[in-house]
Amino acid sequence: GIRNDKSERGLLLYDFMTQNSLSDNEAELSKSIIKESVTRDGIPLIIIQFRNRFPECSAEAFSFCVFQAISKYWTDEHAVLFDCTLFTDFDVLDRYTHYLTTLISEEAFANCKRVYFYNTSHYFFQFLSDNLKRGTIWAHMVELGTELLFISAMDDNKTYAKAGLTGYSNSITDDIRVSFNDVSLYQESVGRFIPVKLKIGNEYLHIAFSQQQRHKIAGKMREIDLIDTYKISDLQNIGATTYTGVSNEITMYDSS
Repeated sequence: GIRNDKSERGLLLYDFMTQNSLSDNEAELSKSIIKESVTRDGIPLIIIQFRNRFPECSAEAFSFCVFQAISKYWTDEHAVLFDCTLFTDFDVLDRYTHYLTTLISEEAFANCKRVYFYNTSHYFFQFLSDNLKRGTIWAHMVELGTELLFISAMDDNKTYAKAGLTGYSNSITDDIRVSFNDVSLYQESVGRFIPVKLKIGNEYLHIAFSQQQRHKIAGKMREIDLIDTYKISDLQNIGATTYTGVSNEITMYDSS
């Protein structure tokens, strides 16, 4: 536990946790950020739901919530699932990465057997890719044997089982009501169309990219499915347009 670690990092972590103890409101918030489960093979699984971090929740309060939850398990094998759905606050994630690097022991990292990323967006993938290339703590975890696994709402039960999970979803992906598979997204930066799957619910819209991203992790080339999610109420306008000259063109404007 945190209190019993008398190492240099352990003392720094204890000071951090003491200085950033949660208010009553933040303590309630932590219950929505952190969930606990087990993997298919019985390893404790800590689920971190980024989207439930309210704007007023600081990087320090967020880190406190995560460390408090994981510290119960980090002397033994455990796994962590980051639910990346709708997450865009990378300033908080940068600060969290800093605290991981400076406060958490090698033992805790070595005992983290798997890190799952659920519904990885283009933005989150770029963040993680940059960190792996720069050799940050995420890369160090891989060096220590942590397996990075990528799953999404588009995966079937067989894929979840192969990843060591019994399944996972959240209220946002459970919102999906209709799917369109024959859709192309125009990438203005490169002037070309790419195939996507469009999933629409009552409150959210999901764009799942048919073309997987390839990235080398721990010397192995991995193929990663990306999915970008938008809150429909954040879309300023949706309508028929003629920018590309292709028939049945629709443009969506994101106001968030």
